[in-house]
Amino acid sequence: MLAKATPYALDRIDGLLARMFAVAALLLSIELITNALSQRSFLHPVWFWVSFGAVIASQLGSVIGAFFTGSMKLWYRALTITTFFALATWPLEVRSIVDLPMGFTPWVWWAIGFSALAAVGGFREITALIILFAMPVMWLVIRTSELGGGKPLGEAIQDSLYSFFFSTAMALLVMALRQQSTRVDTAYAQQLATVARSATLAALERERVRIDAIAHGKVISTLALATQAQNAEQRATAAKAATEAMARIEREAGRVPDGEAPVSTETFFEALGNMIAAQAPGVEYRSKAQQVSELPFNQAVTLAEVTVEAALNSIRHATAASKHSVSIQNTASSLKVTVSDDGVGFRVGNLGRANAGVRRVVIERCKAFGIKVNLSSTEGTRWIFEVKHDA
Repeated sequence: MLAKATPYALDRIDGLLARMFAVAALLLSIELITNALSQRSFLHPVWFWVSFGAVIASQLGSVIGAFFTGSMKLWYRALTITTFFALATWPLEVRSIVDLPMGFTPWVWWAIGFSALAAVGGFREITALIILFAMPVMWLVIRTSELGGGKPLGEAIQDSLYSFFFSTAMALLVMALRQQSTRVDTAYAQQLATVARSATLAALERERVRIDAIAHGKVISTLALATQAQNAEQRATAAKAATEAMARIEREAGRVPDGEAPVSTETFFEALGNMIAAQAPGVEYRSKAQQVSELPFNQAVTLAEVTVEAALNSIRHATAASKHSVSIQNTASSLKVTVSDDGVGFRVGNLGRANAGVRRVVIERCKAFGIKVNLSSTEGTRWIFEVKHDA
């Protein structure tokens, strides 16, 4: 079975959006901190520091997640939940209404917009939309009460609508970008699967033609012997040749591959070369075989797809490289595919952070199909995929 759509474009969009969100959250936290600290003298210290500290920790966590760990869903959810907590516990945070200054605006106002937007990254779409609606409503209730400054209803509604429309407009834009990225990933996977299937079917057709040629040659030579037989010994020779021809035809017919049959390394070399030429025409392709062996169909397709994915990543990221290549070698013990370039490389230790998509698409798929993976990036980048042949 061919692979499902790999989230390459979606991962890139999510990574870019995460960084933009983290930078905005960091800038927002400056204004949030300034206003919150100026209000702490007339707020309950325990409730203030618990809710304020949780919101700030979530905002700073989003920066760490976006630029270092790559785990953003946790921080998106944390920012949304902590802001909800600050809104829900606001009555406990105010020590006395009489202590509140004129024109007072609760510090949590500066967290609502981006916290509601964070819901889009942390929850399912329907849940995110509910949160986008709920937060401005909670703010409206607080803002019109004496605990939130007692602002007139009309002005409070304007503030709530501003928060709602800002968050919703940004959320819809993010959803549209993510949906479009998913379509791109799906189209790419379909194209890759089509090329792989076409190359495989073409190779299978050539195999059938070869078998037909063998059968035709055997039948013709047997008929020639039969027509030229003049005595018992020659007729016995013709009969033996006919028996051998039938046995050979039966053996070859049994080897006619179907769509899920093992793929010979000879066929795999040719199919992979066709895929590289179609998908990554700037990549040099070399192959060397010391013997012919077979690969399970699913393993062959996976190996071909991750090889093309690694080659495409080389072209996309190693733009300064003067050479991109794919080499494949088959020995008695293993089949080894090497994808390399002479670019500047990158820190392999960061693969789990900024390149989560590559980890899922390449490394985890290989593990699932018994393909050994080795990645080095000291002088250029080199992927090595190896399949051990059964003894």
